[in-house]
Amino acid sequence: MAYVMHPLVLEKYLDTVARFGKISTIPTPVFWHGLQIGEEIMGYRLDRIGGVFDKKRTFYFTNVKDGGKGAVNVEDPRETAAVEFSGEMCVGGEGEVGSPMPGVVIESGGNRLFKEGESMLVIEAMKMTVSVKCPADGKYENVLGVGEKVVENALVARAIKQ
Repeated sequence: MAYVMHPLVLEKYLDTVARFGKISTIPTPVFWHGLQIGEEIMGYRLDRIGGVFDKKRTFYFTNVKDGGKGAVNVEDPRETAAVEFSGEMCVGGEGEVGSPMPGVVIESGGNRLFKEGESMLVIEAMKMTVSVKCPADGKYENVLGVGEKVVENALVARAIKQ
């Protein structure tokens, strides 16, 4: 009956099941928001997320059962604009600020009005600290708190529309 009413939808669903297995086992939060670093699903753990190159982002996984490592390149249409801050280039959508390097957040400016060039948060890696500067005057929310790990080009703050 489904094929009669929606043949293309059913064909696409069957193709997806053939390629990826039963997708009904993906938890709803993972389906809508994606995996977080360290989370496991269907026998794989997400280890890290790479930067965007040629509109593609690389996801690095480990097979939990045998320890095998792998990577998947996924097209990321949101990541088409570059945001410039403190002399570094960072990939992000409109109003988004990314991390210039992997590390740990050691200071966070919170959610408030920032002036252009003002430090929004500080990231530390291997005893080196980098201050992430505000790209333009406006109200921003830091999406990471002190002590949280961050990968290069990951979203660290976004503009709040007023």
